[in-house]
This record gives sequence, C-alpha cells and structure tokens, in this order.
Amino acid sequence: DETIEEVIYPDIMSEYGDEVAILEGENIVINVIDSTDYDTISVYIDGALSQTITNLADFTISNATAGSYEIRMTGNDKETSTRFIVVNANCSYNQSTHVLTFRSSNATPHAVFVYNSNPGNRNVPLTAEQLASGSVDLSDYVNSNYPYVKVNFMTDYGVATWYTADPYTLGLWQYIT
Repeated sequence: DETIEEVIYPDIMSEYGDEVAILEGENIVINVIDSTDYDTISVYIDGALSQTITNLADFTISNATAGSYEIRMTGNDKETSTRFIVVNANCSYNQSTHVLTFRSSNATPHAVFVYNSNPGNRNVPLTAEQLASGSVDLSDYVNSNYPYVKVNFMTDYGVATWYTADPYTLGLWQYIT
C-alpha cells in the first residue's frame, strides 16, 4: 500500500504554474484562483516589495524584468503564494559565422541544441571552456536540416529556453521539467 501525497496548489498562481522559469520580457498573467478571506496581493522581486494590490482579480506583469518573484496573497489569518524566476537570457546568434553567444546573470547556461520544425533536436556538446566563455561555433551543427538554435538555462525552478525562432509558429511543443 502506497500513500499518495495530496498536491495542494496555491490560491494565486502564474499562468505558467508555480515554481517555473520564464524568460525576461514576457507578459505574465497572475491568476487569482480563490480570493475568499484574502484582502491584499503583494509582489516581491528579489525579496523586495515591488507592488501592493487590493483588487483581488487576475492581473498581468507586463514586460517582466529579471529576478526571483514571489506573489503573496494575504488576509484573515490566511496566506498563499506562488514563486517563479524571470531569466535574463542574453543570447545572440550570427547566421553568417554560426557563432552563438550566451550568458545570464541569474541562470546557468546548461545546454545548446540545433533544431528544426519536425520537431527534431540535436544536442551540441559543450566544453567547460565554451560554457565559461559563453560562446560556441555551431558551424559543424547548423545546416538546412537543423537551421535553428536554442539555449537552455538552468534555474532552481527548471529550465528557461532562448530560441532563434519562435517555437510556437514552428508548431513545436515545449517540454516541462
């Protein structure tokens, strides 16, 4: 007999879920799932209070800046919160030289892939030197079968992925970690 642990979700959560990684610049909808007995929402970025909201309704954080976020909803002896990290993935890809540069101040570059619209991925093995320098020549990997590049950045809440092409217009799906 296995004991199944009950999953309890917060009464407020980002549209992407709880404890997730999101790229900087996104508009993030915060959903108020149950506002019963709550009266205030507080938005914290890197531990500092950024905003206080008394209208307990869904709202949007527009053009989110990098940082660790906690959205707390408090009230009559109740408190709930959701957390996520907004990653500043500073990347560029030169299509003529096939050189990819990547860095982040709040996430760790983890993996590089070339991909296509099938969806198909090819892992690009990175050396410790390439990871440290934040640069890799992809000439041996990019071709007509795999024309796009993506970089995964590891966080405490999973992976944030920077793409050279919009994966949604290519019909690709995003895996969840």
